Amino acid sequence: MVEADVSESFSLEKGDVFLLCTDGLTNMVEDEFIKSTINTENDPSKIARTLINEALINGGSDNITCIVVKIEDILM
Repeated sequence: MVEADVSESFSLEKGDVFLLCTDGLTNMVEDEFIKSTINTENDPSKIARTLINEALINGGSDNITCIVVKIEDILM
C-alpha cells in the first residue's frame, strides 16, 4: 500500500504546476534542476521530457514516471 502526502485543502491559481513522479526521477535528478525546469519551461510535456532525459543521463537506474499538470484556467 502506498500512502500519499496530501494537504487537507489548498487553493489553485492560474499557472500552478503539479509534478507527480516516481523515485526513479527524484533519486536521479537534483531538486534544484527540477525547480529550475518547472520555473523556466512553459509546456508541461517539455518539462516532463526534460526531467526524464536528465534522469536517464544521470544513470536512470529505476523506472521513471513523470506527469506534469499545469493549471491554465480556473472556472467558477
